[in-house]
Amino acid sequence: MLSFFTQTRLSRFAEALQSYCQTQNYHDLTLTPAEIEQLSWYIENPRVTPEARLDDTSTELPFEVKRGITRRYSFELLKRGTEQAYEEFTRGQDESVKLTFEIFNQLSQEARNLSLDIQKVLEVSCFLTISLNARLVLLAKEHLVNDDSEIFLSDLAIYLKNDKALFPITSDLTNQQIALLQKIYWPCMHLRHMIYTEGNESMVTTFKEGINNGKFSAEDFVAWKWRWLINLMGFQSGPGAKNYDIETHTLAHIVITSLNKISSDTNQIFLDSYLDKRAEIAGFTAPDLQLTHAEQNLLAHIAAYFNSKKILNKETGFAIYQGYKKFLQQSNSNANNLADLYADYYQNSAAITPTYVPAIINTAYDIFLEKFKDDKMVLAMALTAATQFMCDFLSQLYLLPFDKLISCMQLAQKNKLEPLLNEWLEYKNLTITLDNKLAVVASIEHSTPKYKLT
Repeated sequence: MLSFFTQTRLSRFAEALQSYCQTQNYHDLTLTPAEIEQLSWYIENPRVTPEARLDDTSTELPFEVKRGITRRYSFELLKRGTEQAYEEFTRGQDESVKLTFEIFNQLSQEARNLSLDIQKVLEVSCFLTISLNARLVLLAKEHLVNDDSEIFLSDLAIYLKNDKALFPITSDLTNQQIALLQKIYWPCMHLRHMIYTEGNESMVTTFKEGINNGKFSAEDFVAWKWRWLINLMGFQSGPGAKNYDIETHTLAHIVITSLNKISSDTNQIFLDSYLDKRAEIAGFTAPDLQLTHAEQNLLAHIAAYFNSKKILNKETGFAIYQGYKKFLQQSNSNANNLADLYADYYQNSAAITPTYVPAIINTAYDIFLEKFKDDKMVLAMALTAATQFMCDFLSQLYLLPFDKLISCMQLAQKNKLEPLLNEWLEYKNLTITLDNKLAVVASIEHSTPKYKLT
């Protein structure tokens, strides 16, 4: 195992950690020397998730260090299970979506009933992430290193099987615990992607394979589930599990329920189960809307894309529906068959899911919130406009080659998307093409200045 820092520097880092924990009121949280050394690897970590807020990145401790501590303390609060722990866990959550004590208590009981091996592995998972120093350790051992953070962790779990001393925090794990690491980082099985439907049915391919070949047991699923629950709890740093409110819990529960169905019958289709539930919650199944099942699935998928504003009631669902209806009223040759294009795309096993598509609708929603801020119906207007734009975008995205990896990362950036939205609001005639690197480029045809947003 490589050492990156002198004892003096580690001591200063440990003092900074202690000071930070005190400011966040993480009382009675004792970090081991191995945990402190592991966190020190992220001091010079340039990677910052796009979802990081300004106050997450503006202090001297790196974002991933703070997120790791938040994950660890959230799990500790669940294991305590007291009313005080509940109040600490829900600090920072909006009262309108605050996790109930009843659900907290249920999670707490389940956490305390986890085997000691699973608890230990979950604690370790709080502090494992991709970083420059982690990459250097693996490269020094001539291991392949993937830039995708989840693939990185899946590969790491395999490397640790032969050399558990690669990382400080894994050095004292038993063979059983090392084996569990491979389960919680089961490859190509990303809970957040499932919640926001950032992929097609391939999101559960390795899950089904693991069940069918006996390599992913019911206990393994519990360990995997809890790794992701803790990940969601610490998705934002700071006091309390701010991200794990009642809405996030509801979405995670729907996914896990759908996966449990697959555990009993691997012929079950994940997206059918998940999207049916999302459509029901958002009101897309209401007879008066007269939506086909394909349209219900399409709108449920678009609703699932939203994370800035979670679509979990009929009011917000109706705003999504309104955006779709406005899209259908456009002069667009693909408008009437968008739902069929969507079904073909997501049922095609050869289709490679475009990346950063949900980021586009969330960035658009945030931009529209600002544009319509003086209107009393600002939330509904922003949801409707973002949906209408996304339908326009998807109607042409689904016509692109199924077997090409398409990145929408550039377009999803506010400085790139906002000028396009300004023109789209005027002309409503979006076209997209591919550049040499297969990144999506969108443009507006100015020849038909009509279809203004109303």
